[in-house]
Amino acid sequence: MADTRIHGTTRQQVGRLFETVERPALRPLPAMVFPVFEEARRTVHRDGYVEFKHAYYSAPPEYVGRPVWVRQDARLLRLYNTRREPIALHALALGRNYAAVLG
Repeated sequence: MADTRIHGTTRQQVGRLFETVERPALRPLPAMVFPVFEEARRTVHRDGYVEFKHAYYSAPPEYVGRPVWVRQDARLLRLYNTRREPIALHALALGRNYAAVLG
């Protein structure tokens, strides 16, 4: 069993070391999930849309031809101007990535 073996570097029993030193040092997990998102710079197309992960999202008309930041989390896609001010919010669209799953 792995817990009873003697560790090659520390020369101590793995299970006993974990119970006496490492487990007491562990803290509880945070109450909230750490935010995970993808972010990319895009340019708003002439038709007023931004492409991100094979899906298109509308941007305000005054941003046509200008760069914006796109940030996608688990449920939403947010558009920001270059000063990182929010300019649009969208529910995620199902792009080509999901087509095979939904099949």
